[in-house]
Amino acid sequence: MQVVFNYNNGRTSQMQERYAKILKKLGRGTYGPVEVEQAQPIEVLEVEQLRAEADRRGIEYHHRAGAAKLRELLGE
Repeated sequence: MQVVFNYNNGRTSQMQERYAKILKKLGRGTYGPVEVEQAQPIEVLEVEQLRAEADRRGIEYHHRAGAAKLRELLGE
């Protein structure tokens, strides 16, 4: 079963429940069930759109650049 793990630093990740239990026991954060809306995070869709725009404009970016960095490169 998939769950959403919330790390103590604020990051979230979708993973199997057995791994989330281990991380919780280690004190790394908490977890809960996956909601239907979280199947594909909005930020992932936004990053894909920003990468497409950067490619269209010919702007080079790091392959792991996030939405904030891509917005900065695009001048938004």
